[in-house]
Amino acid sequence: MLATMTDRTVPRWLTWTPRVLGILFALFVSLFALDVFEGPGGMARKLLGLLIHLVPTAMVVAALLVAWRWE
Repeated sequence: MLATMTDRTVPRWLTWTPRVLGILFALFVSLFALDVFEGPGGMARKLLGLLIHLVPTAMVVAALLVAWRWE
């Protein structure tokens, strides 16, 4: 018999825990990008630095989206 969406063999908390942890990890990594505003330079330079510092966050979010879509 095929399993339906309501008849899962994996508990819901086991599905949602990695998703929530992935989101929290992305937020944690993105906090380190804020240190770019401490250094010298104009606003354009700081925004470019912010974008560069957010590349690891984008990679984590991309991996999270792929894992979310294809479990």
